[in-house]
Amino acid sequence: VASGQNTYLLVPNAPNFQPLVEMLQRQKIALSQLNAPVTLKATRIDGDTAESHLFPAGTVLVSTRQPLGGLAQTLLEKSPVFTKGYVEEQQKRTHSDEPDEFYDLTSWSLPLAMNVEAWVTATPVTGETHPYAASAIPAFRAAPYGYLIDGNDPNVYRAAGRMLRDSVRFNVSDDVLTVNDRNFARGSLVILKGNNKPDVDAALERLVHDTGVAVLPVDSGWTGATSFGSSKIHFVKDPRIALVGGQKVNATSYGMLWHTLDIDTPLPHTNLSAESLRNIDLSKFGVIVLPDGDYGDRFGKNAEKLKSWLSGGGTLVVIKGASSFLREKEVEISKLKPWEAPKKKDDEKDKDKSPSTPEMYNDYRVPGATFRTAMNSHSYLTFGVPRSPFVLIEGSHAFLQVSHTVDNVVTIEKEKPLVAGVAWNESLDRLKGSIYLVSEPYGRGQVITFADEPHFRLFWRGTLPLFMNAVLYSPSFPRE
Repeated sequence: VASGQNTYLLVPNAPNFQPLVEMLQRQKIALSQLNAPVTLKATRIDGDTAESHLFPAGTVLVSTRQPLGGLAQTLLEKSPVFTKGYVEEQQKRTHSDEPDEFYDLTSWSLPLAMNVEAWVTATPVTGETHPYAASAIPAFRAAPYGYLIDGNDPNVYRAAGRMLRDSVRFNVSDDVLTVNDRNFARGSLVILKGNNKPDVDAALERLVHDTGVAVLPVDSGWTGATSFGSSKIHFVKDPRIALVGGQKVNATSYGMLWHTLDIDTPLPHTNLSAESLRNIDLSKFGVIVLPDGDYGDRFGKNAEKLKSWLSGGGTLVVIKGASSFLREKEVEISKLKPWEAPKKKDDEKDKDKSPSTPEMYNDYRVPGATFRTAMNSHSYLTFGVPRSPFVLIEGSHAFLQVSHTVDNVVTIEKEKPLVAGVAWNESLDRLKGSIYLVSEPYGRGQVITFADEPHFRLFWRGTLPLFMNAVLYSPSFPRE
């Protein structure tokens, strides 16, 4: 599809639809919106074949036939176009055991990064349109009984963090709620006035003003469908989050997570230095986050201190390489198994003495590519993710699924896993079916592992809810 002749269509059915549109507006890219439903032949941003599709009213159109059309194309296109012969040259270098020359990521499509349904067509769009205008935030109205915040609201986690800070007591639903003939997604927040201080109305009015979250008033406990006393409604405990940084902790990984918890999506938390872990009282915390890094003996001999904390109900959230010490023979907190090349059978060994996979100085790495996933849509860890997210993988490691299927919360698809960017066949072989997010029980606690950064450079927002759920809700959903 010729880049100067494209129209991208962004469908208004995802939590990050509005944040994506606002991001494009900040770049001064012209946007329009369908007045009524229109059927067009277009190609999904994650697909290869054009098909006829009905686009609803409110769909945002982004034409590349505008002064900033080149920028729009760069931000929205599925994959960038490389100079002829460049990718082939990098493949030759990799197979020759030389480091590749990819400077950075090979995939950065915003619809994929933000998990927003998007399509592209080179055919002119004939439906009536109007310049895009954001929907007004509903004015706050005090309610006699309580309030609801939809789990797919783009500001739901900011709202949760603010309520924790202000000591507003709230619950989260692990099932769809139906109130006044409207469905609220899994992960919706329930605030009951009877459980809070008399000033809760004023606190929530400030919340709406400061975060832009939509708060629906509930006039009575009778909804006709949902009981707020249901076992599906969980009181949200103060998670008491600790984020670890310091020596041997990857500064970039730490920085992304710190900025997430402190600025982007603020949650009350404590910053700890890795050097202090031996001496600190871990019982002060319900969740400890380890960014990518080397933690070795930071928790003392054989990590006995960490084991005791986990057994008592703690949640350890580890990112990328931070999980390696958990698998050491003397520790054995995690049973995750890294991918290994298949070994030759005995009869093959007799015929061929060479190793099944040649040893390499430069392993087959993925230079930042996008992959399809499958997810457990019943886990609290997937609140706020209405469809399986596209994940960014950067590096050479992959982990096999654990034995209990329910614990493999997000996995990379086995069939056609690569969506966009560059990944060699050798990398694809190890990534097919591998885990992206896994939860392993340990005593009354758990270890939650992310195979890669869940909020890469603060723009890969499609996987951000997975991380926020892990740190915010884990103490409220203890392993039985």
